[in-house]
Formats: sequence, structure tokens, C-alpha cells
Amino acid sequence: MKHGILTGPRRLKSALDILAQAPLEGYPLKEVSRRLGTPPSSTHRLLQTMKELGLAVQDEAQRRYRLGPAVL
Repeated sequence: MKHGILTGPRRLKSALDILAQAPLEGYPLKEVSRRLGTPPSSTHRLLQTMKELGLAVQDEAQRRYRLGPAVL
């Protein structure tokens, strides 16, 4: 980690990059977690925060995540 750059914002940026590369149907939690290199529980908390901010949306039926309206 570079000096002076917080882990949380870096992880958020990485998650945004991952979702930007996702297919139209999005990625399931386990795939986002694998790509981030974080446990599913941590990834889930991050994605929930991103949903609250409009940065991510979740297809409830398929349980997949993709970029939200605040990014698009």
C-alpha cells in the first residue's frame, strides 16, 4: 500500500473497476470477492454500502451485482 492512501477508498475503487468489467448480468458475490481478494463477508459489507450510495445494484433474483445509477 502506498503511504497516505487509505485501504477503504482503494478497495472501493477496485470494486468499481471489477463491476465495470462485469458482463451485463453482473457478478455474484463470490466472484467479486475472489477478484477483490477479500473474504465474502467483507465484500458483502462493501457491496451493501455501494448499494446504499447508488454505486452498485443487485439483481435480487440472480443475486448478482453490477454498477449502479450513480456511476452511470
